[in-house]
Amino acid sequence: MSQEALRDVLEAIADGREVDSAQVHRLREHDAATADLIEQVTDRMTRLRRRDNEFAAVIAMTHDLVAQRSGSLLQSIVDRAHELLGSDMTYVSAFDRAERSFVVRAVKGAVSPDFLGMVVPPGVGIATRVVDTMAPIWVDNYFEAEGFPHDARIDDILVDEQVYSILGVPLIANQRILGVLFVADRRMRRYSPEDISLARSFADHAAVVIEQSKLVGDLHSATRKAQAVADDVRRASALHEDLTRLVAGGSDPETVAQALAQALGRRIAVVDADAELLAGESTLLDGGAELQRALSKATRDAESVSLADGRVDYVAAIVVQQSAVGALLVERNERALTKWDQRSIERSGIAFALLRMQQRAEDLAEERIRGELAHELIDAHGNRAYAIERVRTRGMSTAKPWSLAHFTTNADDAERVLRALRKSPELLVTQTNGVFWALAAQCAAPQRIAQAFQTLGARQPLTVTADGSSLVTLLDEVDAVRGARAFLSSMGESHGVFSADAFAPYTVMFSGDGARAGAFISASIQPILDWDAKRSTELFETLLASLDEQGSVTGIGRRLGVHANTVRQRLDRISQLLSSGWQLPDARFRLETAVRLEAARRSMRTHSSL
Repeated sequence: MSQEALRDVLEAIADGREVDSAQVHRLREHDAATADLIEQVTDRMTRLRRRDNEFAAVIAMTHDLVAQRSGSLLQSIVDRAHELLGSDMTYVSAFDRAERSFVVRAVKGAVSPDFLGMVVPPGVGIATRVVDTMAPIWVDNYFEAEGFPHDARIDDILVDEQVYSILGVPLIANQRILGVLFVADRRMRRYSPEDISLARSFADHAAVVIEQSKLVGDLHSATRKAQAVADDVRRASALHEDLTRLVAGGSDPETVAQALAQALGRRIAVVDADAELLAGESTLLDGGAELQRALSKATRDAESVSLADGRVDYVAAIVVQQSAVGALLVERNERALTKWDQRSIERSGIAFALLRMQQRAEDLAEERIRGELAHELIDAHGNRAYAIERVRTRGMSTAKPWSLAHFTTNADDAERVLRALRKSPELLVTQTNGVFWALAAQCAAPQRIAQAFQTLGARQPLTVTADGSSLVTLLDEVDAVRGARAFLSSMGESHGVFSADAFAPYTVMFSGDGARAGAFISASIQPILDWDAKRSTELFETLLASLDEQGSVTGIGRRLGVHANTVRQRLDRISQLLSSGWQLPDARFRLETAVRLEAARRSMRTHSSL
């Protein structure tokens, strides 16, 4: 049966069909490891097909726009966006700069005949806010959204369309708004950062090609000089298309950089926002103070810079959502760069921006999955068995040792701390309003947390930890860790790393009330603690040794490394400070409990400060 199920699953993968989960389940009964691999392969194939479809849509749009198919430019954009984003309705409103109004020029998915050609007056609607901010604007419920004036006629049309959620993304070229690409849904849809990034990338790409296509069309009747400019535009468009094709084909930054260098006939370098080399010629970074100023301006202000002299001729910003994520450095040679060369270089930055967005989207997806896993594992009311199985399918052993850490930060600092922790790929981290849980396989989660706070230049808050021989056994400690942190916090602890095991007996003894435990310590041995604090003596250590050595003066002296007479003197002082009868069984038990609790707290403080 397993061979038959395996063959059916492999045939489905080969044909591009959806894999039958029942087949995988039957296969798992005979070969769980192969079933895990099949699920990983199908997940990977699904993501690759989606990525191929997205890039294919972008490239197909490029062909449509460059070819300038009659009357179909805006409709082509809308059709491709509708296919790419999976919305109920997609449309483009063209911006009339003189009138500051918008007109719907192309639509996909509309049912109302009044929608196409709808005019949005100046100062109303989401489109006006998009123009004012030059940034994406979205609302979960259009009719309850505030922050922009509504128009009664437009609202009536949208009622007919039953539109609920709307995302508007600007079409920008040369810092000018050409229009707005709208994604609308007839249900409540919370547009994810990935949705917005993809829509923005699509809109930016469309705006660039629309602008270039318009320029080519305007130059048909121009002079010989204009024809040369048109040739430059076509070359730039071809270069842009070639680079986009490389990106769509899964090429890495180095391959795309080599293609750009060959097209320009110059060496180039690609750097990130921190001026670290990503691809290309590293020697171009040795340009002195002028180059450093140019790089700083490009990555800080998202502006391109021409250099007067030196090895580098031009530095172009790589921009994603109007924020620079890196820069292109272009070598100087005997031929000066024309303005069209410079624009081609700037447009080429879109290819690297797409690569950056693709990587960022994958990173965000991975971070989200790790956070979801951590939340599911910690949630006692959730399906932990399913969460553990998800951990296994990600190639993480659940049978080997795991560690857990729990702490709380200020809610305002939570995102900054979360970003620092997620740089450790082996951590599964979740947080809600500053309450953090971190799990790690085969490594110490507390050390990773300490490193993160050290990097942030902040003091680590009170952190309670636990270890388990497996993930399943570790999860049995969640309630103990939660209780120990609450217990220590109410005892007045705000920093340091503490083991839940060290305080488990006291948590139970005092019903998790750390304030009661602290008061118990004070009531039992506060005179001893005060004496040591004022005189730098070691009465507490002597008392602890006395309990361990059952009052043996010789044993206490050997343990503390002091003379027997010194031990007797200290014991006399302890007897004077404590209430009479402290060595009677009941009193001794209460005293020993207070001493052990204080010793555990001191031990963990000392360990956390190392």
